[in-house]
Amino acid sequence: PVYVQRVWCLFEVYTAMEAKCSVAVVVPDSEGAAFVEAFHSQGVRGLTAVFESLRGIQVAKAQASVPEDRDHIMQIIEAGPGCHQVDSTVVNRLRGWFVKMATQNIMDRLAGRQQPAATPQMCVNVAEFLISTGDLDAAEQLCSAAQALEGGSPELKTVVARCRGDILTGKEDWDGALRAYAEVT
Repeated sequence: PVYVQRVWCLFEVYTAMEAKCSVAVVVPDSEGAAFVEAFHSQGVRGLTAVFESLRGIQVAKAQASVPEDRDHIMQIIEAGPGCHQVDSTVVNRLRGWFVKMATQNIMDRLAGRQQPAATPQMCVNVAEFLISTGDLDAAEQLCSAAQALEGGSPELKTVVARCRGDILTGKEDWDGALRAYAEVT
């Protein structure tokens, strides 16, 4: 997106985050829907691809329509937090927004507020990503939802059991994790 290629935009997000201001990320409905569908169909691979693309955000390579503005902003950044700090703050905020969007979407589908309805695989996709970010309680909630939705498919039971084992491992419940993993085989 052009937004993350503009020095003003990146600096504004960084400054707002540092000032503890609320920063809302807004994308066109079509792009938001495309992200959610890609995530639900590709799972963690889809979100990982998004996260990898965010790594390309570099304020040092960002542009401005007025070269003097860019130079002035870069002087402020270099004298202050440095490019790496600005980059990581912006990237982390955008990553958090994508995780929140995927989680909210699946919760809306589970509550029947959005169609199509949530599938067990969608729940597991989001749960697996939440596990990787350390949000084990939210992951457990979605894993339980997947288990409640699954229709007896042996493959899905295996995926849900593995997901539950990963959550319990993250919570250092070794005995529970072993029991969950035993269901996988």
